[in-house]
Amino acid sequence: MKHEWYLSFHGGAEKEARNNIHVYSADGLELRKALEVHHLPPHVNLRELRGFTFGPDGNLYVVNAYYEYSEVLLFKGTPNATGQHEFMRVFVKGDKVRNPAVLHPFNVVFGPDGNLFLTSQDTNVVSRFFGPGSTAGLPGDPMPLPDAIKGTKMVSPGTFIPSAEHFVDGLNTVRKALFGRDGRLYVADRDADCVKIYDGKSGRYLSRIAAAGKPIHLLFRGHDELYIGCGGADSVLKYSLQNATTAVFI
Repeated sequence: MKHEWYLSFHGGAEKEARNNIHVYSADGLELRKALEVHHLPPHVNLRELRGFTFGPDGNLYVVNAYYEYSEVLLFKGTPNATGQHEFMRVFVKGDKVRNPAVLHPFNVVFGPDGNLFLTSQDTNVVSRFFGPGSTAGLPGDPMPLPDAIKGTKMVSPGTFIPSAEHFVDGLNTVRKALFGRDGRLYVADRDADCVKIYDGKSGRYLSRIAAAGKPIHLLFRGHDELYIGCGGADSVLKYSLQNATTAVFI
């Protein structure tokens, strides 16, 4: 099996060559750009790509983060003859009325139930949308509010975790979110210097992991090791879920 790195560089308008996912070999050789751009429709403009993931349907979901776009783009999971993924459609689109919480999105992840979760930097919200295989709602549409925040005022459609502005256990400055094998949702709250943990079904706040240094990126290794990239401390922490201990890894 061939292994390759897929990397995004958060490129802006002044760095147009970076506005793609770049593919490297396992030993670091630059190979190609992952996204086929010559046949994109006029309304799709790659700008400040952030998080991306392969969904439960095998297709590639990419965060287009620039303010006026603020969307999740869907590309074919199987590359074409040139090794590139072809555009399918806009799966989630930020909108002042329909999806106001989707603004300057950062990270996309799928839950154990196959639904899509999206973090947005400018609203500090984790939003939830029906996944590609959903029969309960139209794929890409906002899902109902979870049990933990039903009845909460001032939350947008599809909100799963609100901002701290509207909810006592909400998020201050959200960055990456991911699910552990325990079914819980782990969310990097940068300015709160912690990783907040929520129940993956109800959205109920459970606990937090102290991570001084402004946590941004998260990665699980195995069942119980969580790596936390801290931009403010230029370090990577390793947290053991089994022992509830944190140590500097890099």
